[in-house]
Amino acid sequence: NLRLSGKEIPNIDGISNDLMRIIKKSCSYNMNERYNNPSEMKKDLYTLKPNDRWGEAYEKLEAILAGETK
Repeated sequence: NLRLSGKEIPNIDGISNDLMRIIKKSCSYNMNERYNNPSEMKKDLYTLKPNDRWGEAYEKLEAILAGETK
């Protein structure tokens, strides 16, 4: 598991830099770097462009966190 090992989650092709920033912050190994509460994350998610909010991001991230891809 990447997050539990302390390794940074790699960027995922097709996912915007802004969405990757949110994903990395929410999954950070260091708890002091994560969101303090759901409202903070929600605020960042709502700043994304509509095209960046959905798509294949969830499936790709899930596979990476499960260690199924590099």
